[in-house]
Amino acid sequence: MWSGAAVGCAGGEEEEDLSRELYDLSIAGDAYKSWQMFPGAATELYASGQHNGDFVRSYMNDVAFAALSGFSGEFPDGSILVKEQYADAAGETLNGHTVMWKRAGYDPEHGDWYWVAYTGAGATTKHNGQAPYCYDCHAAVKATDWVYTSFQ
Repeated sequence: MWSGAAVGCAGGEEEEDLSRELYDLSIAGDAYKSWQMFPGAATELYASGQHNGDFVRSYMNDVAFAALSGFSGEFPDGSILVKEQYADAAGETLNGHTVMWKRAGYDPEHGDWYWVAYTGAGATTKHNGQAPYCYDCHAAVKATDWVYTSFQ
């Protein structure tokens, strides 16, 4: 499996690029589509105010889903959340995916989330790793571990 490479500096240390590994775990072969959708969230695409006006739908892996029973305010290490993004409400034009991966000790100041956005073709965008564009927006929902999508 691809092991990643240094992509930048965070606190003077090289930041590991885990984007291809995360892609293989969650997006490749539409793996996330076999995961649970967020309980209480719409199953159909809905307009997102946060992701460039895209129409979105959200999924979570088994680790994240198991944490919902008696949610303590924080998702456990290994949780992966995927937001699929379309240009249209019919879901005909895939714009890409935004993914959050909980990594214990990765970035405690920002909930230990590894953030990455992929294009519809699967390329990694500039929003990757410790991504201020992502965590600056998600800071408004620290109480739900930086997660906007309703799950309670």
